[in-house]
Amino acid sequence: MREYPLHTIYLSGGSKSNSKTAYAYSIDGALVSRRIHNTASVSTAELMGIFACLFSLTHLSLNNKFLLLTDTLFSLHSLTDLYSTSPLVQRIHLTIHTLNLIGSQITFAWIPSYIGFPEHDAVDYAAKQATLFTQMSNTPEYQLPTIRTIITPFSSKNGTLAGKISP
Repeated sequence: MREYPLHTIYLSGGSKSNSKTAYAYSIDGALVSRRIHNTASVSTAELMGIFACLFSLTHLSLNNKFLLLTDTLFSLHSLTDLYSTSPLVQRIHLTIHTLNLIGSQITFAWIPSYIGFPEHDAVDYAAKQATLFTQMSNTPEYQLPTIRTIITPFSSKNGTLAGKISP
């Protein structure tokens, strides 16, 4: 994270417990967690957490630099697929494109789970707690149209997957 001193850090995570699935993300220290459909996989929850976080970032001021940390390599690898047929990955691509259009720079980085990073531990805990919610959350932000956009592939550096999304 020392490599990105001008970036604001955001985190996302997903969880599946007792057949219930949820995600959480953190923006400026505020945690948001939502329970999603029980049939969703933990991978879907992780991607939904990334999408929800990115979607929320579109409502912030212009020309920001964001560092989004996640502990799921699967999700980051999914985002490198320029021709993904996954509607969720396509929506993430559209949201990244939107952020680029408003002058924001997004950098994704993978961090290992359970390394004692308190902010990420809080996001993971919030996702786990959201699986205990009695009702699924209403998530209107997922009604966006499906579209593909081009992203710069991620690269591995020092055992950490990181990449920059470029307009």
